[in-house]
Amino acid sequence: MRHIWDARVPMRDGVHISADIYLPDLEAAYPTVVIGTPYDNTMKSHVDMAAFFVSNGYSFIVYDVRGRYDSEGDFYPFFNEGPDGYDLIEWAAEQPWSNGKFGMMGGSYRGMIQWATAKEQPPHLTTIVPTATGGNWMKEFPFFNGIPCLWMFGWLNFVGSHTNQSLAGTTANWERIYNTLPIRDLPEALGREMPIWKEWMSHPDLDKFWRDISFTPADYQKIKIPVLTITGYYDGDQPGAMCYYRGAVQNGPNPTQQYMIMGPWDHGGTRFPKRVLGGVDFSLESQMDMKYVHLAWFDRWLKDKKDAIKDWPLTKYYVMNQNKWIQSEEHWPLNPKHSSLYLDSDEAANTHLGDGKLIKKPASDKTDTYIYNPVNPTKPVSNFDFYGVGEEAPLDKRYLLRRDDNLVYTSEPLTESVTIVGAPATELYVSSDCPDTDFFVSLMDVHPDGSSILISEGLMRARYRNGLEKQELMEPDTVYKITIPMTQTGNEFKPGHKIRLSVTSSMFPRFGRNNNTGNPVDTDTETRIATNEIHHGAKHPSRILLPIF
Repeated sequence: MRHIWDARVPMRDGVHISADIYLPDLEAAYPTVVIGTPYDNTMKSHVDMAAFFVSNGYSFIVYDVRGRYDSEGDFYPFFNEGPDGYDLIEWAAEQPWSNGKFGMMGGSYRGMIQWATAKEQPPHLTTIVPTATGGNWMKEFPFFNGIPCLWMFGWLNFVGSHTNQSLAGTTANWERIYNTLPIRDLPEALGREMPIWKEWMSHPDLDKFWRDISFTPADYQKIKIPVLTITGYYDGDQPGAMCYYRGAVQNGPNPTQQYMIMGPWDHGGTRFPKRVLGGVDFSLESQMDMKYVHLAWFDRWLKDKKDAIKDWPLTKYYVMNQNKWIQSEEHWPLNPKHSSLYLDSDEAANTHLGDGKLIKKPASDKTDTYIYNPVNPTKPVSNFDFYGVGEEAPLDKRYLLRRDDNLVYTSEPLTESVTIVGAPATELYVSSDCPDTDFFVSLMDVHPDGSSILISEGLMRARYRNGLEKQELMEPDTVYKITIPMTQTGNEFKPGHKIRLSVTSSMFPRFGRNNNTGNPVDTDTETRIATNEIHHGAKHPSRILLPIF
């Protein structure tokens, strides 16, 4: 192949972006695949993908976003990527090695770049393949339904200079740092200036600051290109990927060209699927070579090879426990039919050894109580360095369900299969002796061997129970209904298995602790111990809604 290293691509404001360009040896005009990245355009996965596509008759561009690696300017995450992507593509379209057809690919932040660029409507952008895409602002990050995402602080450290800071981060005492109060002072605890974090923490509501970078129905109406969305059941950015996908299906001009693939993958697995995740073997069937998925897609839209995806369904998703792919000519369930299981107990549902049950009809009115102490939160992992040496948390959550601050509700063993496809939701009737607290719910598949495998989860800060635009604190010991949306899943509960729901008030350090005080989140230095209650029965029919397939 031929190379053009460090091409200096001018942006409209005079900043120059650095792009590495890979070209087939024969001088000609080719369709072009583009990746924009904040993670170094020379990283191995980018170079390997470039070599693969060049060998299949494409030009390939990998560019460093502004302020990162060899590109000029200042890196302010999420706010500049659309105009810069437009300028990059339109510059490249004028080069002799381009035939004017461009596709974009990449995962996580690189997926967000694609949607932001498509929003700007560069004339030569032909298609995008956003994978594991973040960007459902305030319902995903930097606050998740009102709860601060501490992993975003770790990410800001990771990208906190022109080069990645992962090795430097391994020497930090992350547990001490994440316990720092107030939360706005985390940068000082780390020893790094981070004005972006402070600005984000000063905007805990879904206000104009976040609305300015959020997509509207009118934005989707402008995006006429075909899109392939890829995400996973355990992808931390699934809410963002699904937000863009739903927006394009419901508001875009070409829903019949909105395709999706969803597998039993975590964030990284959407690019490099693994057979075993968190100790669970999803079988050889769950694996997929993403290079060839992308090649077929780009062959169709950039080379007009109509047979390349002629057998593709609009939606392809994996059903866990069935261990098989389902192909559908309908879009992923946006509004599935739900069936309810109601919470019940004799007021001792604490831990998986308690008496909490899931039943088909509400029973007598009862209350389960637990103590949430922000000084002793639930900790699913022991390594707090999100961007250092990775630690894969087990999907079998029994080790968390031993804690007394977890309420656990479990069905009787099933006599026949129950398959769910879509997003569950949990409706809880709650009260607390504090003005604010958090609620985390987890849906699990209990196998006959006792393993309790996570398949969906959700979370909500109580002060945002009526919307993310305005805070409403709770009155002590007053019962409130809280609806908690949960992540998308596809799972068959087999005969002999049980359906389980857990409720707790922390998941640290992935999410910041609620101090239970009701004070402003960014400046709060106090903590209170909360006595939290879940009410259930005919008067307060707390339940989980399952998207039955």
